[in-house]
Amino acid sequence: PGGASAARASDEDAQLNEAIQRSLADAPPSPPAPPTPEAPVDQWRTEGSDLLGLELSRTENDGGASVRAVVVSWLPADESDFLDADGRPAALYKIRYLDGDLAGDHQDLEAYEVEESTDAPDAPARSRFKYVYPPKSSRGSWTTCIKVNNISTTAGCHRTQEDAARAIDALLLHHGKRAVNFPGEEEATRAAFPDIGARVSRGRQPAAAARPKPRPRPKAPRAAKKPAPKRRT
Repeated sequence: PGGASAARASDEDAQLNEAIQRSLADAPPSPPAPPTPEAPVDQWRTEGSDLLGLELSRTENDGGASVRAVVVSWLPADESDFLDADGRPAALYKIRYLDGDLAGDHQDLEAYEVEESTDAPDAPARSRFKYVYPPKSSRGSWTTCIKVNNISTTAGCHRTQEDAARAIDALLLHHGKRAVNFPGEEEATRAAFPDIGARVSRGRQPAAAARPKPRPRPKAPRAAKKPAPKRRT
Protein backbone atom coordinates (compact mmCIF):
# COMPACT_ATOMS: atom_id res chain seq x y z
CA PRO A 1 0.00 0.00 0.00
CA GLY A 2 2.83 2.44 0.78
CA GLY A 3 4.33 1.92 -2.68
CA ALA A 4 1.01 2.60 -4.37
CA SER A 5 0.59 5.89 -2.47
CA ALA A 6 4.06 7.00 -3.48
CA ALA A 7 3.33 6.16 -7.12
CA ARG A 8 0.08 8.15 -7.07
CA ALA A 9 1.88 11.14 -5.51
CA SER A 10 4.54 10.97 -8.21
CA ASP A 11 1.88 10.86 -10.96
CA GLU A 12 0.10 13.86 -9.44
CA ASP A 13 3.35 15.83 -9.31
CA ALA A 14 4.07 15.00 -12.92
CA GLN A 15 0.58 16.08 -13.98
CA LEU A 16 0.91 19.32 -12.00
CA ASN A 17 4.26 20.15 -13.61
CA GLU A 18 2.84 19.39 -17.04
CA ALA A 19 -0.13 21.72 -16.38
CA ILE A 20 2.22 24.49 -15.25
CA GLN A 21 4.34 24.12 -18.38
CA ARG A 22 1.22 24.28 -20.60
CA SER A 23 -0.02 27.42 -18.84
CA LEU A 24 3.36 29.10 -19.27
CA ALA A 25 3.43 28.21 -22.95
CA ASP A 26 -0.07 29.62 -23.53
CA ALA A 27 0.56 32.86 -21.56
CA PRO A 28 1.22 36.01 -23.67
CA PRO A 29 4.81 37.30 -23.66
CA SER A 30 5.64 39.93 -21.06
CA PRO A 31 5.88 43.48 -22.40
CA PRO A 32 9.41 44.82 -23.02
CA ALA A 33 10.99 47.00 -20.40
CA PRO A 34 10.49 50.73 -21.01
CA PRO A 35 13.49 52.40 -22.68
CA THR A 36 15.88 54.37 -20.55
CA PRO A 37 15.10 58.07 -20.99
CA GLU A 38 17.76 59.91 -22.95
CA ALA A 39 19.52 62.98 -21.69
CA PRO A 40 17.65 66.18 -22.56
CA VAL A 41 18.84 67.87 -25.74
CA ASP A 42 19.47 71.57 -26.24
CA GLN A 43 16.26 73.52 -26.75
CA TRP A 44 16.67 75.57 -29.92
CA ARG A 45 14.97 78.95 -29.82
CA THR A 46 12.49 80.13 -32.42
CA GLU A 47 12.53 83.81 -31.44
CA GLY A 48 14.99 86.43 -30.26
CA SER A 49 17.21 86.73 -33.36
CA ASP A 50 16.88 88.91 -36.44
CA LEU A 51 18.25 86.07 -38.58
CA LEU A 52 15.23 83.84 -37.97
CA GLY A 53 13.09 83.38 -41.06
CA LEU A 54 15.72 84.63 -43.49
CA GLU A 55 15.81 82.85 -46.83
CA LEU A 56 19.30 81.78 -47.85
CA SER A 57 20.97 80.74 -51.06
CA ARG A 58 23.31 77.81 -50.41
CA THR A 59 25.46 75.66 -52.67
CA GLU A 60 24.58 71.98 -52.72
CA ASN A 61 27.68 69.99 -51.71
CA ASP A 62 30.94 71.30 -53.24
CA GLY A 63 30.40 73.23 -56.43
CA GLY A 64 26.86 71.94 -56.81
CA ALA A 65 23.68 73.72 -57.77
CA SER A 66 22.32 76.66 -55.79
CA VAL A 67 19.49 75.71 -53.44
CA ARG A 68 17.21 77.65 -51.13
CA ALA A 69 17.16 77.33 -47.34
CA VAL A 70 15.57 79.14 -44.39
CA VAL A 71 16.73 79.83 -40.83
CA VAL A 72 14.33 78.02 -38.50
CA SER A 73 15.90 78.22 -35.01
CA TRP A 74 19.02 79.24 -33.13
CA LEU A 75 21.07 78.80 -29.94
CA PRO A 76 22.63 81.87 -28.25
CA ALA A 77 26.32 81.79 -27.50
CA ASP A 78 25.74 81.34 -23.76
CA GLU A 79 23.57 78.25 -24.41
CA SER A 80 25.61 76.67 -27.17
CA ASP A 81 28.64 74.48 -26.47
CA PHE A 82 30.15 75.48 -29.84
CA LEU A 83 33.42 77.44 -30.03
CA ASP A 84 34.40 79.49 -33.07
CA ALA A 85 37.80 79.56 -34.76
CA ASP A 86 39.12 81.88 -32.03
CA GLY A 87 37.97 79.53 -29.25
CA ARG A 88 35.12 81.80 -28.12
CA PRO A 89 31.51 80.71 -27.48
CA ALA A 90 29.46 81.30 -30.61
CA ALA A 91 25.79 81.20 -31.51
CA LEU A 92 24.51 78.54 -33.88
CA TYR A 93 21.70 78.84 -36.42
CA LYS A 94 19.76 75.83 -37.72
CA ILE A 95 18.64 76.03 -41.33
CA ARG A 96 16.28 73.78 -43.33
CA TYR A 97 16.82 73.20 -47.04
CA LEU A 98 13.77 73.91 -49.18
CA ASP A 99 14.69 72.27 -52.48
CA GLY A 100 17.29 70.14 -54.23
CA ASP A 101 18.59 66.79 -53.03
CA LEU A 102 18.90 68.21 -49.50
CA ALA A 103 15.25 69.31 -49.25
CA GLY A 104 14.02 68.75 -45.69
CA ASP A 105 17.51 68.28 -44.26
CA HIS A 106 18.89 70.54 -41.52
CA GLN A 107 22.31 72.07 -41.02
CA ASP A 108 23.87 74.16 -38.25
CA LEU A 109 25.70 77.33 -39.30
CA GLU A 110 27.56 80.17 -37.64
CA ALA A 111 26.32 83.72 -37.98
CA TYR A 112 28.89 84.69 -40.60
CA GLU A 113 27.89 81.67 -42.73
CA VAL A 114 24.26 82.78 -42.58
CA GLU A 115 25.19 86.34 -43.57
CA GLU A 116 27.35 85.14 -46.46
CA SER A 117 24.32 83.22 -47.75
CA THR A 118 21.96 86.21 -47.51
CA ASP A 119 24.00 89.01 -49.09
CA ALA A 120 23.19 89.59 -52.73
CA PRO A 121 26.30 90.19 -54.88
CA ASP A 122 25.44 93.80 -55.71
CA ALA A 123 23.54 94.75 -52.58
CA PRO A 124 25.43 96.87 -50.04
CA ALA A 125 25.60 95.35 -46.59
CA ARG A 126 23.66 97.08 -43.84
CA SER A 127 24.16 96.87 -40.12
CA ARG A 128 21.36 95.78 -37.83
CA PHE A 129 23.16 96.90 -34.68
CA LYS A 130 24.14 100.16 -33.06
CA TYR A 131 27.63 101.59 -33.60
CA VAL A 132 28.50 98.84 -36.11
CA TYR A 133 29.43 99.77 -39.68
CA PRO A 134 29.47 97.52 -42.77
CA PRO A 135 32.62 96.53 -44.65
CA LYS A 136 33.59 98.52 -47.72
CA SER A 137 34.27 95.36 -49.72
CA SER A 138 32.95 91.80 -49.82
CA ARG A 139 36.08 90.58 -48.01
CA GLY A 140 36.24 93.43 -45.53
CA SER A 141 35.46 93.45 -41.83
CA TRP A 142 32.70 95.06 -39.80
CA THR A 143 34.03 98.10 -38.01
CA THR A 144 32.95 99.74 -34.76
CA CYS A 145 33.04 103.24 -33.37
CA ILE A 146 31.37 104.78 -30.34
CA LYS A 147 31.92 107.76 -28.08
CA VAL A 148 32.72 106.75 -24.50
CA ASN A 149 33.17 109.58 -22.02
CA ASN A 150 33.25 111.99 -24.96
CA ILE A 151 36.15 110.09 -26.56
CA SER A 152 35.78 108.40 -29.94
CA THR A 153 36.60 104.75 -29.33
CA THR A 154 36.64 101.61 -31.46
CA ALA A 155 35.92 98.06 -30.32
CA GLY A 156 37.91 96.61 -33.20
CA CYS A 157 37.11 95.08 -36.59
CA HIS A 158 35.28 91.77 -36.78
CA ARG A 159 34.31 89.13 -39.32
CA THR A 160 30.58 89.30 -38.53
CA GLN A 161 28.35 92.12 -37.41
CA GLU A 162 27.16 90.00 -34.47
CA ASP A 163 30.72 89.84 -33.16
CA ALA A 164 31.16 93.56 -33.75
CA ALA A 165 27.90 94.33 -31.94
CA ARG A 166 28.87 92.13 -28.99
CA ALA A 167 32.27 93.84 -28.85
CA ILE A 168 30.50 97.19 -28.60
CA ASP A 169 28.44 95.85 -25.69
CA ALA A 170 31.56 94.47 -24.01
CA LEU A 171 33.21 97.87 -24.30
CA LEU A 172 30.18 99.60 -22.79
CA LEU A 173 30.01 97.08 -19.93
CA HIS A 174 33.73 97.60 -19.32
CA HIS A 175 33.01 101.29 -18.77
CA GLY A 176 30.04 100.59 -16.50
CA LYS A 177 27.40 101.36 -19.11
CA ARG A 178 24.43 99.32 -20.38
CA ALA A 179 24.57 96.96 -23.36
CA VAL A 180 22.72 98.31 -26.39
CA ASN A 181 22.83 95.40 -28.84
CA PHE A 182 22.36 92.27 -26.72
CA PRO A 183 20.67 93.37 -23.49
CA GLY A 184 20.18 90.48 -21.10
CA GLU A 185 23.21 88.59 -22.43
CA GLU A 186 25.84 90.42 -20.40
CA GLU A 187 27.48 87.24 -19.10
CA ALA A 188 27.98 85.82 -22.59
CA THR A 189 29.23 89.18 -23.84
CA ARG A 190 31.87 89.44 -21.12
CA ALA A 191 32.93 85.83 -21.77
CA ALA A 192 33.30 86.52 -25.49
CA PHE A 193 35.50 89.62 -24.99
CA PRO A 194 37.16 89.31 -21.57
CA ASP A 195 40.08 91.60 -22.48
CA ILE A 196 38.17 94.28 -24.35
CA GLY A 197 39.60 97.01 -22.12
CA ALA A 198 43.16 96.16 -23.13
CA ARG A 199 42.44 95.69 -26.83
CA VAL A 200 40.48 98.80 -27.71
CA SER A 201 42.30 101.60 -29.44
CA ARG A 202 41.26 105.10 -28.68
CA GLY A 203 40.65 107.70 -31.33
CA ARG A 204 41.64 111.32 -31.24
CA GLN A 205 41.27 113.17 -27.98
CA PRO A 206 38.65 115.89 -27.98
CA ALA A 207 40.16 119.13 -29.20
CA ALA A 208 40.88 121.76 -26.58
CA ALA A 209 38.85 124.91 -26.67
CA ALA A 210 40.29 127.24 -29.25
CA ARG A 211 41.94 130.37 -27.92
CA PRO A 212 40.32 133.60 -29.00
CA LYS A 213 42.23 135.30 -31.76
CA PRO A 214 43.74 138.67 -30.79
CA ARG A 215 41.87 141.60 -32.13
CA PRO A 216 43.80 143.44 -34.83
CA ARG A 217 45.13 146.84 -33.93
CA PRO A 218 43.26 149.73 -35.52
CA LYS A 219 45.15 151.23 -38.38
CA ALA A 220 46.20 154.85 -38.16
CA PRO A 221 44.09 157.08 -40.38
CA ARG A 222 45.82 158.14 -43.55
CA ALA A 223 46.66 161.79 -44.01
CA ALA A 224 44.47 163.56 -46.50
CA LYS A 225 46.21 164.28 -49.76
CA LYS A 226 46.78 167.94 -50.59
CA PRO A 227 45.47 168.98 -53.96
CA ALA A 228 48.16 169.63 -56.52
CA PRO A 229 48.72 173.36 -57.32
CA LYS A 230 47.23 174.57 -60.56
CA ARG A 231 49.64 175.57 -63.27
CA ARG A 232 49.31 178.97 -64.89
CA THR A 233 49.02 178.99 -68.62
